[in-house]
Amino acid sequence: GNNVFLEPDRFDVDSFRFESLVEEGKANERHGNVKGALEHYKQAADLYKGDFLPEDLYLERVCLKCDELRGKYIEVLLKTAKFYEQQGALKKAINVYRKVIQKEPVAEEACQRLMQLYAEQGKRNEALKAYKAFEQALQVELNIPPDELTVMLYRKIRDSA
Repeated sequence: GNNVFLEPDRFDVDSFRFESLVEEGKANERHGNVKGALEHYKQAADLYKGDFLPEDLYLERVCLKCDELRGKYIEVLLKTAKFYEQQGALKKAINVYRKVIQKEPVAEEACQRLMQLYAEQGKRNEALKAYKAFEQALQVELNIPPDELTVMLYRKIRDSA
Protein backbone atom coordinates (compact mmCIF):
# COMPACT_ATOMS: atom_id res chain seq x y z
CA GLY A 1 0.00 0.00 0.00
CA ASN A 2 2.90 2.40 -0.69
CA ASN A 3 3.88 2.40 3.01
CA VAL A 4 7.28 1.70 4.46
CA PHE A 5 7.75 0.55 8.04
CA LEU A 6 11.06 0.31 9.89
CA GLU A 7 11.54 -2.16 12.68
CA PRO A 8 13.09 -0.27 15.61
CA ASP A 9 15.39 -3.14 16.58
CA ARG A 10 16.86 -3.45 13.06
CA PHE A 11 17.59 0.23 12.36
CA ASP A 12 18.92 3.16 14.35
CA VAL A 13 16.23 5.78 13.80
CA ASP A 14 16.67 9.02 15.72
CA SER A 15 12.94 9.49 16.37
CA PHE A 16 12.71 5.95 17.81
CA ARG A 17 15.77 6.61 19.97
CA PHE A 18 14.36 9.97 21.08
CA GLU A 19 11.07 8.40 22.16
CA SER A 20 12.90 5.57 23.91
CA LEU A 21 15.04 8.03 25.88
CA VAL A 22 11.93 9.98 26.89
CA GLU A 23 10.26 6.78 28.12
CA GLU A 24 13.40 5.74 30.03
CA GLY A 25 13.49 9.18 31.63
CA LYS A 26 9.85 8.88 32.68
CA ALA A 27 10.48 5.40 34.11
CA ASN A 28 13.41 6.72 36.14
CA GLU A 29 11.28 9.62 37.32
CA ARG A 30 8.47 7.28 38.43
CA HIS A 31 11.00 5.28 40.46
CA GLY A 32 12.41 8.40 42.12
CA ASN A 33 15.70 8.27 40.23
CA VAL A 34 16.03 11.98 39.47
CA LYS A 35 19.64 11.67 38.31
CA GLY A 36 18.75 8.91 35.83
CA ALA A 37 15.67 10.78 34.62
CA LEU A 38 17.64 13.97 34.11
CA GLU A 39 20.36 12.13 32.18
CA HIS A 40 17.85 10.49 29.83
CA TYR A 41 15.96 13.74 29.34
CA LYS A 42 19.19 15.59 28.53
CA GLN A 43 20.15 12.90 26.00
CA ALA A 44 16.70 13.09 24.41
CA ALA A 45 16.84 16.89 24.22
CA ASP A 46 20.32 16.75 22.66
CA LEU A 47 19.09 14.25 20.09
CA TYR A 48 16.14 16.41 18.99
CA LYS A 49 17.34 18.49 16.05
CA GLY A 50 14.06 19.95 14.81
CA ASP A 51 10.84 19.01 13.14
CA PHE A 52 10.31 15.44 12.00
CA LEU A 53 10.70 15.09 8.20
CA PRO A 54 10.48 18.86 7.55
CA GLU A 55 10.46 18.35 3.79
CA ASP A 56 7.22 16.34 4.06
CA LEU A 57 5.30 18.41 6.61
CA TYR A 58 2.35 18.70 4.23
CA LEU A 59 1.58 15.00 4.71
CA GLU A 60 -1.00 14.53 7.46
CA ARG A 61 0.72 11.55 9.05
CA VAL A 62 4.04 13.38 9.11
CA CYS A 63 2.44 16.50 10.55
CA LEU A 64 0.85 14.47 13.37
CA LYS A 65 4.16 12.78 14.20
CA CYS A 66 5.96 16.12 14.03
CA ASP A 67 3.51 17.63 16.53
CA GLU A 68 3.82 14.59 18.79
CA LEU A 69 7.63 14.70 18.84
CA ARG A 70 7.72 18.49 19.31
CA GLY A 71 5.33 18.12 22.26
CA LYS A 72 7.55 15.47 23.83
CA TYR A 73 10.59 17.68 23.28
CA ILE A 74 8.91 20.61 25.05
CA GLU A 75 7.83 18.28 27.87
CA VAL A 76 11.40 16.99 28.24
CA LEU A 77 12.79 20.52 28.37
CA LEU A 78 10.25 21.60 30.99
CA LYS A 79 11.04 18.57 33.17
CA THR A 80 14.76 19.16 32.77
CA ALA A 81 14.42 22.81 33.78
CA LYS A 82 12.37 21.86 36.85
CA PHE A 83 14.98 19.32 37.92
CA TYR A 84 17.66 21.98 37.54
CA GLU A 85 15.59 24.36 39.67
CA GLN A 86 15.20 21.71 42.37
CA GLN A 87 18.97 21.23 42.37
CA GLY A 88 19.56 24.97 42.63
CA ALA A 89 21.16 25.12 39.17
CA LEU A 90 19.21 28.23 38.25
CA LYS A 91 21.44 29.34 35.39
CA LYS A 92 20.96 25.95 33.71
CA ALA A 93 17.21 26.13 34.36
CA ILE A 94 17.04 29.58 32.76
CA ASN A 95 18.91 28.34 29.69
CA VAL A 96 16.50 25.43 29.30
CA TYR A 97 13.41 27.63 29.72
CA ARG A 98 14.84 29.91 27.05
CA LYS A 99 15.14 26.87 24.73
CA VAL A 100 11.49 26.09 25.37
CA ILE A 101 10.48 29.60 24.41
CA GLN A 102 12.68 29.53 21.31
CA LYS A 103 10.88 26.40 20.15
CA GLU A 104 7.43 27.34 21.44
CA PRO A 105 7.15 31.13 21.94
CA VAL A 106 3.68 30.80 23.50
CA ALA A 107 4.72 28.33 26.24
CA GLU A 108 3.22 30.20 29.17
CA GLU A 109 4.60 27.97 31.93
CA ALA A 110 8.14 28.47 30.61
CA CYS A 111 7.63 32.23 30.43
CA GLN A 112 6.33 32.37 34.00
CA ARG A 113 9.24 30.35 35.36
CA LEU A 114 11.76 32.36 33.35
CA MET A 115 10.32 35.63 34.65
CA GLN A 116 10.35 34.33 38.22
CA LEU A 117 13.94 33.07 38.02
CA TYR A 118 15.18 36.30 36.46
CA ALA A 119 13.41 38.30 39.17
CA GLU A 120 14.88 36.14 41.94
CA GLN A 121 18.34 36.79 40.52
CA GLY A 122 17.75 40.54 40.46
CA LYS A 123 17.47 40.61 36.66
CA ARG A 124 14.23 42.57 36.64
CA ASN A 125 14.72 43.97 33.12
CA GLU A 126 15.28 40.48 31.71
CA ALA A 127 12.09 39.30 33.40
CA LEU A 128 10.12 42.20 31.92
CA LYS A 129 11.62 41.60 28.46
CA ALA A 130 10.62 37.93 28.66
CA TYR A 131 7.04 38.96 29.43
CA LYS A 132 6.87 41.50 26.60
CA ALA A 133 8.21 38.98 24.06
CA PHE A 134 5.72 36.38 25.29
CA GLU A 135 2.83 38.86 25.20
CA GLN A 136 3.71 39.79 21.62
CA ALA A 137 4.03 36.13 20.55
CA LEU A 138 0.61 35.35 22.02
CA GLN A 139 -0.91 38.30 20.17
CA VAL A 140 0.68 37.37 16.84
CA GLU A 141 0.17 33.60 16.98
CA LEU A 142 -3.11 33.23 18.88
CA ASN A 143 -4.55 36.74 19.19
CA ILE A 144 -5.13 36.28 22.92
CA PRO A 145 -3.80 38.00 26.04
CA PRO A 146 -1.59 36.27 28.61
CA ASP A 147 -3.16 34.35 31.47
CA GLU A 148 -4.06 36.52 34.47
CA LEU A 149 -1.45 34.74 36.60
CA THR A 150 1.24 35.74 34.11
CA VAL A 151 -0.01 39.33 34.06
CA MET A 152 0.00 39.44 37.86
CA LEU A 153 3.57 38.14 37.94
CA TYR A 154 4.58 40.77 35.39
CA ARG A 155 2.96 43.56 37.45
CA LYS A 156 4.60 42.34 40.65
CA ILE A 157 8.03 42.35 38.99
CA ARG A 158 7.41 45.68 37.22
CA ASP A 159 6.27 47.38 40.41
CA SER A 160 9.07 45.99 42.59
CA ALA A 161 11.73 48.46 43.60
